[in-house]
Amino acid sequence: MSATIKPVRCAFYIRVSTEKQLDWASLEAQEKALYEYVETHLKSNYVVDSKRHIFIDGAHSGRTDERPEFQRLMTCAHRKEFDIVLVWKLDRFFRNLWKALTYLDELNNLGIGIVSTTQEFDTSGTFWKTVFNIMLAFAELESNLIKERTILWKKQK
Repeated sequence: MSATIKPVRCAFYIRVSTEKQLDWASLEAQEKALYEYVETHLKSNYVVDSKRHIFIDGAHSGRTDERPEFQRLMTCAHRKEFDIVLVWKLDRFFRNLWKALTYLDELNNLGIGIVSTTQEFDTSGTFWKTVFNIMLAFAELESNLIKERTILWKKQK
């Protein structure tokens, strides 16, 4: 008698920060990369419900959780509709360390992991949680530096 392999239900979270980024198809590129990752790196029992579990926030900052599709993702997470969230890069999830850790903890308590496909790790182990924290700290630093340069540029105009 063979054991039935339970499918691992995946959700995709895709985000860009600005309207300008929408013009050069970054959203589509991220989605394509996530599908390719599932096909090439994950076992055949990983499935994506393309109608309900692809969450796309176009032109929304990663500094805040006030993103419509991110909020829908969290609602679906609380209903335990998926087992992992795949992101192209961690800074697509958040660019604010405190908020990222808060939501990471919330997802972990729901039994949901986060997998960054370009950085080749997930949050299911202690080691990767620490790496996740470090990478998010740098994502927040980069975001703050961009903000400072933008303010300086606007003052010089």
